[in-house]
Amino acid sequence: MEVSAKPLEFRGAGGEYFGIWIVNLLLCIVTLGIYIPWARVRTRRYFHRNTVLDGHSFDYVADPKRLLIGYLIVGAFFIIYMVSGAINPLLALPIILVFWLALPWLRYKSARFYASNSTYRNLRFRFDGTLGEAYTAYLGFPLLAMVTLGLLSPYASFKGKEYYLGHFSFGSFHSTFTGKPGWFFKVLYLLAFGGIVGIAVVVGIFVTVAASYSSGAPHHHAGHAEVVPSVSVIILTLAVYGGMFLLLGLWLVLSKNYCWNHLVVNPGPSEIAFRSQLKVGKYLWIVLSNIVLTVLTVGLFAPFAAVRLYKYRVTSLSITGGAALDDAMAVISSEPNAIGDSASDLFDFEFGL
Repeated sequence: MEVSAKPLEFRGAGGEYFGIWIVNLLLCIVTLGIYIPWARVRTRRYFHRNTVLDGHSFDYVADPKRLLIGYLIVGAFFIIYMVSGAINPLLALPIILVFWLALPWLRYKSARFYASNSTYRNLRFRFDGTLGEAYTAYLGFPLLAMVTLGLLSPYASFKGKEYYLGHFSFGSFHSTFTGKPGWFFKVLYLLAFGGIVGIAVVVGIFVTVAASYSSGAPHHHAGHAEVVPSVSVIILTLAVYGGMFLLLGLWLVLSKNYCWNHLVVNPGPSEIAFRSQLKVGKYLWIVLSNIVLTVLTVGLFAPFAAVRLYKYRVTSLSITGGAALDDAMAVISSEPNAIGDSASDLFDFEFGL
């Protein structure tokens, strides 16, 4: 039986979240960071509980005390890294190597912990990917991309998405990622080509302007001749960063839409499918205006910025399918520990879609 699309809703507000955010910030400062796990849980719980699908909200049920253990372990690792780097930068290299080797494990643990503590209709999600698959996706293929001088980076990106998106479960319903490597090659190669051409054009213009003023310098006032190239350098820098922002924004929007639109739950006649309709222009405007307003308000706009971006991403997503979510049967699974989740937060990694 065909069911019409069910859009996701977000019922939170920037002003409401600001109260939670400012209290979290003050308590983290007063407790010298000890309150961070409680702040993290309060934040996730707020966003989850205000995300609504078909009249039911999501929830986040993690225990902050369990998160604290993970934060302390990862915090100790970070302190060792900072102290080693201060004594001798070479001493920090083994720490970086250990972290790089542990990164697939952290991503694996983070996915398991986050999924098992996220609920919908009182039913927990699960992440069923294996640790071996995590090392293949997040270490093996990236190494292959490095060996090929980046030529296989699109395939490494595809395998990472396939691993992460293809191993979530909700009761007896399992997710499958139906995307193809060819799309990643096409889009990433086109974006890379566009970036190279853009940089070449900007540099060419700069060189031309600099050469013209250099050859005509005797005919200009000395101060004027020095100022114009300096302004050109500023314009060049802004153009390069602007181009990088545009290309990154394009990739984020295109990849999010593609991945959501190729994610299927409970494949078959009664499968559940997703539809993401993010727009590049609107997404970039929200991100750019968020950055500007956060800087102008000395960080006070940060909670409003978080709500604006999250709300747009959520409300651009809808779910269709003939399967009733009520049919998903709970599956008891062991509860993973919290170290991976705290690492993903402490180092500000985005391990999700």
